[in-house]
Amino acid sequence: MRIAAGLAALLALAGCGKAAERNAAPPSSATAIPQAAPTAPPAPAAGPDLAQCERLTPAEAEGMERTGPLPIPAKFAAFAAADRDHVAVTTLAGATLCADARYHDTAQDFRTFGDGRFFGYGWFGYEANGFQLFDRAGTGTAIDTGAAPVFSPAGKRFASVEWSASGFGALNAVLVMEVLPGGLKELARFEQLPELSGDWRIERWRGEDCLELTAEIEQGRQRFTMRKGPGGWAFAPAPRGCPAG
Repeated sequence: MRIAAGLAALLALAGCGKAAERNAAPPSSATAIPQAAPTAPPAPAAGPDLAQCERLTPAEAEGMERTGPLPIPAKFAAFAAADRDHVAVTTLAGATLCADARYHDTAQDFRTFGDGRFFGYGWFGYEANGFQLFDRAGTGTAIDTGAAPVFSPAGKRFASVEWSASGFGALNAVLVMEVLPGGLKELARFEQLPELSGDWRIERWRGEDCLELTAEIEQGRQRFTMRKGPGGWAFAPAPRGCPAG
């Protein structure tokens, strides 16, 4: 009887042990899975460093009224800034590109082109005016196009026109530029525009090789083209504009 009772006790203890194993928490290695830290948002791109711009002699232009920086609209502040003598932009590679703004008394029509690759503004000074354009690709290019550029349908080229008998504009010509992946290439510049003409404007591009312009001259508003041909780009009167197609 005592042997039977001892066996019963041992079986009871074994059953308790198995029950305890079933109710025990799984090993800590099954629950201690490391949690990934939340990903921090990317830092905003730094604006241009005006300290990198060449030091310039302050301008003493006749009629100049501006004494502080050109006011850059807030929506462009992430990549454009100004001080008394410069306007600077951050290139797409993060460098600083500077342009001389000493004679830009006032500015207007700030805008971007080409998904932000290009930035520019129209400016006026004492008996002078132009359109400052920045190409932020590559090492960066700053040019004055005289008037806001007009891009071709595919964006491979742009053109601008600005002309006056007084010659106070920054371009005084028709300009055609090629847009390359890393910068710009001048394709054509025509300066011998008809005398006694004014209010020049680009009406449209037809494809990539011809653009239509108009101007007000003595006989009324006249149409011209700037067109690529076998011998290069040529300017000519064209009552019917660019060839169709």
